[in-house]
Order: sequence, then structure tokens, then C-alpha cells
Amino acid sequence: MKYSQFCPIAKATEVLGDRWTFLVAREILMGASRFSELQRGLGSISTAVLSERLKTMSEHGLIIRRKLTGKRGFEYFPTPACKELLPIIVSLGAWGMRWAKDNLVDEDYDVELLMLYLERSVVREMLPGPQTILQFEFSDLKKMRLWWLVVNENNVEVCEKNPGYDIACTSPQQCV
Repeated sequence: MKYSQFCPIAKATEVLGDRWTFLVAREILMGASRFSELQRGLGSISTAVLSERLKTMSEHGLIIRRKLTGKRGFEYFPTPACKELLPIIVSLGAWGMRWAKDNLVDEDYDVELLMLYLERSVVREMLPGPQTILQFEFSDLKKMRLWWLVVNENNVEVCEKNPGYDIACTSPQQCV
């Protein structure tokens, strides 16, 4: 989209205004670097649209697209220009929580996306011991009610099935 205006907001919108661009930037800034990781965090985006957004973002200098050695596909990394979007995206999210939350409908609630964000948000150093298992129960769901986070020194993993370890925490009170 072109506005043909000498205006920094118009120029920024020409780069960022396409549908999905902010969300692709969000995913890359949250650590997704592979196509499949981006798809996981973006849910209903088509592969064609994601490919086009990644190409456009690369052309505009928002991401670096690097070929995987010895494999098919690419890895994607944020450039300094993309990293400068982080406070804007955080502010946009805060604005959305305040002003757009009344537009939520049932299909907007996605427990898989919530668990992905929890997986990305765990500060491993704050948990005791070499491994901690956190169990989450979403009592209002009929399917996929129970979820686990397996946190160790090197990794955080979301599990939809019981991983078979002792649960360290099933309520916020136990986690403190």
C-alpha cells in the first residue's frame, strides 16, 4: 500500500500496515526463527501469506533471512529496525487490552497460543532445582483441559499429555 505522502507515519504504515506484519514481527521478537515456529504462533495464517510477509519484511530490512545449512528452508532473525518495534508492539498490546478487549469473541480464546506464550515467558533461573514441572488445568474447557510445562536448565517444553514426572506446581499458591 502506498500513501504517496511525505509523512513518517504514512511511510511507516507502508512498511508495517499489511495484515499480519505486526504479528509476524511479534513472533520473531519473541524468539521464533523457523517457519514452523512462526506458523505455530500465528495460528490461522496461510503459508502463502506468511511467506509473502517474510519476503516483504526482509526487503524492508526488518528481518534477516538466512538459509539453513544442509537443509531446506530458512531461519529468520530480527534486525535492529525490527528490534526497535518491540516497545511499539508492547504499547499496541497494552492499548488492545484497554480498548479492544470488548471485541473478543469465543473463537479468539486459544489455549494453545496461551501455553506457547507461557513457554516463552518462563524465567528458568527463578525456578528451584534442575527441573520443574508445572501443571495447568483449564476447568472451563471440555477438551485439552490439562497442560504441562516441563522446565529444565536448557529448555522449556509444553506438553499436552502428562510427561510422567512429579508435578511441582498446580496452583499459583504452590508456585510462590
